[in-house]
Amino acid sequence: MTVPDLKQPLLSVRDLCIKTSTGLPILDGVSFDVGAGEIVALVGESGSGKTVAARATMRLLPKVIRPVAGEILFNQRDVLKMTDAEIRAIRGAQIGMVFQEPMVSLNPAMTIGAQLIEGLRLHEKLGIDAALTRATDMLERVRIADPAACLAAFPHQFSGGMRQRIMLASVMLLRPKLLIADEPTTALDVTIQAEILALIDRLKRETGMAVLFITHDMGVVAQMADRVVVMYRGRVVEEGPVGRIFEAPREDYTRMLLAAAPRLGAMRGKPAPGRSASQTPVKPEVLLEVRNLTTRFPVKGGVLQRRVANVHAVEDVSFSLNVGETLTLVGESGCGKSTTGRSILRLTDAHSGHVQLNGWEVLKLAPADLRR
Repeated sequence: MTVPDLKQPLLSVRDLCIKTSTGLPILDGVSFDVGAGEIVALVGESGSGKTVAARATMRLLPKVIRPVAGEILFNQRDVLKMTDAEIRAIRGAQIGMVFQEPMVSLNPAMTIGAQLIEGLRLHEKLGIDAALTRATDMLERVRIADPAACLAAFPHQFSGGMRQRIMLASVMLLRPKLLIADEPTTALDVTIQAEILALIDRLKRETGMAVLFITHDMGVVAQMADRVVVMYRGRVVEEGPVGRIFEAPREDYTRMLLAAAPRLGAMRGKPAPGRSASQTPVKPEVLLEVRNLTTRFPVKGGVLQRRVANVHAVEDVSFSLNVGETLTLVGESGCGKSTTGRSILRLTDAHSGHVQLNGWEVLKLAPADLRR
């Protein structure tokens, strides 16, 4: 990992205090630095103030939340004292932000191409052709298979992982000095998450940008960060190099965060999670039984929009679930997990199979019985 020079940090947050319009404190004296070429992880449980601190850096807070003390220095200039025109010139061009849910960040009514070139035309005054060329090159760098088709498509036509790659491309097009990544892999499966994290790390090494990575996932922290800033209830409780934080945390809250992270291999030799002392084993009683469930979606084409093929979303899936039991369906994006659940509830029509709940054949229930 790079060893940054923090004598002149790119971003320096000093004694930042933020309150709501009613006086409720959200951040209380928060301070941290991010050096050029460094990845700093801002960690803590939900509600600890991580996202508020990050959004304050770009002056993206709602009007009911306002800074009341402190400073946010970016390239030695206080963001909180900039004019609206000055902060607009910095947003996107020098500080980029990738949000938790890319479908919320991307405009569903605009093509991907129109959204990607918007920043280039605004900040760099590029013509449409030059901007589209830059956008195509960046989509290739984030490993979008068919950039030309992507530019003409809309956000809903892509999976969560692909949309997050597109968001990264839109941010990286302007070559920002600082990337703020706010839980960018929360809604993604582990295989897509690994690809997105590797992509951020590669772009950081290629461009020398700094990264402020906001997460509650300590596994991601161990993989990505140079330094860690731990937040709790709007305050910084601990800060240090990632190795020291993991090997010798000084604060009880940090130790609690590390202890809460699941560890691969912890269940080795155990057939199932242990029951609590108050639980007594019961005879298994099947509640839900799924047999040979198949769900397919038609692919239509031609002038008359006739069915030309099928997407095999769920194919011959079988399992049973007992009373008082927890069953986990796992797999990467697009493998059919959600469609299986929707098919069981008949929110999506199954092609064939059997779903029995307490002896009822769900796929054959009349509408009134199904609602009940």
